[in-house]
Amino acid sequence: MLNVREIQTPVYICDIKAFKGNITDFRKAVNKYYPNYHMGYSYKTNYYQDFCKEVDKLGEYAEVVSPKEYHYAKELGIRDENIIYNGVIPDFANKLNVALNGGIVNIENLHEFKNFVDWSNAKQRHIELGVRLNFDIGNGVISRFGFDTTGEDFQFLLNKYNFPFIAIKSVHCHISQARSLEFFRKRVQSMIKFADMLGASIIDIGGNMFGRMDDSFKEQFNEYVPTFEEYAEVIGIEMAKAYPNGEKMLVTEDGTPVVSNAMHLLATIIGVKEVQGNTFIVLDTKREDVGASCICKSPSYQHFGKDENHVEKATVFGCSCVEIDYLVREYNGPANIGDKILIRNIGAYSYNTTNNFITHGCRNVVQMKDIVL
Repeated sequence: MLNVREIQTPVYICDIKAFKGNITDFRKAVNKYYPNYHMGYSYKTNYYQDFCKEVDKLGEYAEVVSPKEYHYAKELGIRDENIIYNGVIPDFANKLNVALNGGIVNIENLHEFKNFVDWSNAKQRHIELGVRLNFDIGNGVISRFGFDTTGEDFQFLLNKYNFPFIAIKSVHCHISQARSLEFFRKRVQSMIKFADMLGASIIDIGGNMFGRMDDSFKEQFNEYVPTFEEYAEVIGIEMAKAYPNGEKMLVTEDGTPVVSNAMHLLATIIGVKEVQGNTFIVLDTKREDVGASCICKSPSYQHFGKDENHVEKATVFGCSCVEIDYLVREYNGPANIGDKILIRNIGAYSYNTTNNFITHGCRNVVQMKDIVL
């Protein structure tokens, strides 16, 4: 076992137990209301291989959005039938493979859809595809993604004579800035309507849910943060009302909710100084290693080291030479050079967004089960 105080930093700490628990807990919560459910794990949120492999072990989908992510899934041994391929990047051959081998391909624009129409017509071969839909749920965001359900392109989808050899098996959406329970209720209700209109057997409502987080992080949101159980109840009840026998498969595409509290970053204090009455702490990592949580909010933290030189309302920075390298906006506790700081719950958009700007991006990972905190 590794002592956290002796681990070379910076290093990610991966908690596979928490990751697996998030998936199984959410699946159990949904199944309480609706049995025909699967999750797609969003690779772009964090593609650390242990997470991706665990998803496959649990029998859930790999959700990819680019040729790079598709090939990565294949390198990990993921079968096409267990892949959901979304995204705006044209990748006809690979998307066709996924569709022909039983996976889910959600096309988001008419131009790309017509490429599959042309192929199927020429071959006179039947294929099944999904489509991403764009509709208003009242959140004030006009997205550029998907078929506008009020436009002419959607009318093309409603006329089966336009694509005689294609069956629409999936309807898909992903709506940003709409994490509340009421927005998810509206999302599911709309998707049920569109699935029935298009004859789809799969309803994929995308992601953008809140996950589990420390209270100090939760307090930074200016809205109610629902639990897994509350999301599952709203989604599951709507699906059960529409399909009491579970006729259609429900899919959610979750990244942040299942990975956020499953990866942390351990760093070492390399500098402490006072400037005009302000205390600045510097760690041997940077903002791009910590990722989205420190850009949008101030992540929670845990100190390991000497219990002396306490500071109040200090700002923790990364070691790069830019003023915006904020890591923690308000730190209270001991601050000694050589102490370790564990920046908690940064699994979403961290490991996969780190870069080599000024310092090498952090790629070191240790398992939570192998360390003593």
